[in-house]
Amino acid sequence: MLSMLTLVRGTLDPSPALRAAATLQGAVGAELLVVCVDLGPPFPAAEAEEAREEARRAFDAVCGEKGGSRFKVVDATIAEALRKQAMFADLCALSRGSGLGGDDLGLLKAALVDGGVPTVLLPKEFAGAAPETVVLSWNGQGATARAIRAAAPFARRAKRVVVLEHAGNEVNRSRLAHFLEGSGIGEPDWRIYGDKSLTARGRARALLAAASDAGGDLLVMGAYGDAGERIFHFGRATEKVASAARIPVLFSC
Repeated sequence: MLSMLTLVRGTLDPSPALRAAATLQGAVGAELLVVCVDLGPPFPAAEAEEAREEARRAFDAVCGEKGGSRFKVVDATIAEALRKQAMFADLCALSRGSGLGGDDLGLLKAALVDGGVPTVLLPKEFAGAAPETVVLSWNGQGATARAIRAAAPFARRAKRVVVLEHAGNEVNRSRLAHFLEGSGIGEPDWRIYGDKSLTARGRARALLAAASDAGGDLLVMGAYGDAGERIFHFGRATEKVASAARIPVLFSC
């Protein structure tokens, strides 16, 4: 069974983030581990305890009757929690503007780099619905292939699968077509988007527009960046998609 992980805190109402994660859980029949990251210093002990209780109440209200969900409190930083709790997770689900601290790109980076787990970044306004149209961005590279493998359970249950290829790329479709067929996904709708002259950000905007035109409910793509000394920086295209997408995006490095 697919194992999913999501993180919450009690500092902001975690219910929207929990509902979004529970929707993805239900879409593929996964087990969901909800990890409440403790506030820790410099917050007073009483405030930290109330935050934990608030997160627990939200979990009980959203996930308590559905089964297949567990709630756990950890005393760790976001990066530490992801690194430890993601060891046996197949997928992480995180919401933008979730109140977990820092910026959304930092949160995604922690999940992908520190946690090492494919991650669905959910828009803040995500209403919650199982994806019926899954859009795969294909460039023939490993990170994208890993994202597509992670998205296979959603693609199998979707009504439509669309593959988007950038006009500037010339890659062999056969490997992806073979994987999709072998995974029980079937023949997708292949489409070309953008043009060769686009900048990285322009390419990201074109990808988002193409996913919207296809009626996508879930976008799947590789996450790319540069690794310096203990620092990973997202590329401009990945950064733009992560910050601007209005639908859930499943990333993998």
